[in-house]
Amino acid sequence: MKVYIIDTNLLFSAIINPESLFSHFFRSIPPSSVDLFAPSKLLFELEEKESRMVLAGKIDSETVRSRKLACLQNITIVPDTEIPFDDYMSAIPLVRDVDYDDISFVALTNHLDGVLVTGDKKLAEGLRAKGYGSLLSFPEMLQQIGLI
Repeated sequence: MKVYIIDTNLLFSAIINPESLFSHFFRSIPPSSVDLFAPSKLLFELEEKESRMVLAGKIDSETVRSRKLACLQNITIVPDTEIPFDDYMSAIPLVRDVDYDDISFVALTNHLDGVLVTGDKKLAEGLRAKGYGSLLSFPEMLQQIGLI
């Protein structure tokens, strides 16, 4: 089974819009049908962006937390400290002038020989420009696993 690393922006969208395709996917995907992973950096970023989610979704903090837990239930969180140093080193040239904050996501993708799934156009374009092929948009992932 293919391994997919989920970027923070996908969960952000799922949390603020419970009717979105993102939200339905993260809340209802059978765990045995796809392997979803994220570095622990994702948890930090979601916490850091909670006030933005409250404003963007016009919801309270408790609703944000509840939706976040529902979306995270099928995602395996890998502590950033468990990602090998060599994978971080190979990620540096890829993210250096694109978005250094995404180094953990690229390093984990390399470590698990997976595919990074992101809605971040700047990141996707920057990585593709550098020849990074382990990358899909969310609709591309859904198509790859046969859901659309």
